[in-house]
Amino acid sequence: TAKKYECDRPEFMVSGFRDVDAVMTTRELAQMIKSAGIDFMSLEDEQADRFIGASTGAATIFGATGGVMEAALRTAYEVLSGETLGKVEFKAVRGRKPVREATVEIPVKALGGKVLPVNVCIVTGTKYVDPVIEDVLAGRSKYHFIEVMNCPGGCINGGGQPIRRDTY
Repeated sequence: TAKKYECDRPEFMVSGFRDVDAVMTTRELAQMIKSAGIDFMSLEDEQADRFIGASTGAATIFGATGGVMEAALRTAYEVLSGETLGKVEFKAVRGRKPVREATVEIPVKALGGKVLPVNVCIVTGTKYVDPVIEDVLAGRSKYHFIEVMNCPGGCINGGGQPIRRDTY
């Protein structure tokens, strides 16, 4: 539901046009499907469309706490090292603790393979963010990247999700 507010913010506009046209919560989508009388169990099986084409898989983890950080780390690793990552999971940035930190070592091809330690922090819940921000403002922060998500578990568990099983 916070995305609805975000899409209307002026800083997310270019030349007077919003970057995002519309935002729909899972709950709203479920209500539209229900109102249209669509019964997924009675639909015939068919191949899904590939309208977006190839993807990195980052979209799968983006809505979970630590997912933005993990996607950024994967991209940074591949760009800086010149190596394609296989199935690598940055488990240190996952989990349910409200504040998590990790150091990820990335070999930098342009520096002859010298390893660059990247210090990251993931904060879940605004009540935990103040000390992290205070350290940044005071120049005490060791972090190169900080991800903050308000909803426990990330946007994927946000306010637009179904409340009860019988509502979808």
